[in-house]
Amino acid sequence: MFLALIALLDIIAGIMLMFPGFGESIAFYVALLMLIKSLSSLLGGMLDSTFIFGLGLIDLLAALMIFFNFTVPWFWLLLLLKGTYSFLIGFLSG
Repeated sequence: MFLALIALLDIIAGIMLMFPGFGESIAFYVALLMLIKSLSSLLGGMLDSTFIFGLGLIDLLAALMIFFNFTVPWFWLLLLLKGTYSFLIGFLSG
């Protein structure tokens, strides 16, 4: 269930990148949470000695895009797919 809550952050960030004017008042906080999430993912991968950094890198890029207010075309689709997949897995598993 915790994974489903964290996945909602990906979905919100994806919507914020898809519609740049959406959520201007909470953009700093969403970017900060995405940055914390990405750093914990990257650090966890390094400590686990697997260093699978693909998902953490997507979160880091999303945090930087939201914080500096720029977008890469279609990048929001990665966040929405990742968030939807994580939400369904988190919600259905417990």
